[in-house]
Amino acid sequence: MEQFCLELLEKKSTLTVLGSCFEREGYARIGYACNAEVLKEGLNRISLFLR
Repeated sequence: MEQFCLELLEKKSTLTVLGSCFEREGYARIGYACNAEVLKEGLNRISLFLR
């Protein structure tokens, strides 16, 4: 999961947090306490990265 988070940040300038920081190994956390448009853009970037 760490590699996923690092590559997402490097390739799509999108930050996620390792779930292990919150005792959830194997997951990535997405922040959503922001403007709705910022969240939509971030989710779009994650989608593009996964393709």
